[in-house]
Amino acid sequence: NTKKLSTGHNYNPETGEIYLKRSTRHSLRPDKASGYVYIGNKSAARIIYESCIGPIPNKYEIDHINCVKSDNRLCNLRAVESIVNQEINYQKQNEVVHI
Repeated sequence: NTKKLSTGHNYNPETGEIYLKRSTRHSLRPDKASGYVYIGNKSAARIIYESCIGPIPNKYEIDHINCVKSDNRLCNLRAVESIVNQEINYQKQNEVVHI
């Protein structure tokens, strides 16, 4: 149940796993500081979204719904307006957890 990405990598939408192919020129690169995964110099989430869903509209960003930046399962990615994404991230950062 894999899908070929525009970079030539294979991707499993259910698990979010990206499989490297020896013939691709783009390397998979997790960024330890930000938590995002990159293929070459582009966000893996953006490549996945564009390959599986379609073009990302202008002024939109890809949001990781569960806040785990390395979780690139298709069900965890959505396109939202930049301003909305900023508001979502602000709310997520300021949530109070009650135990």
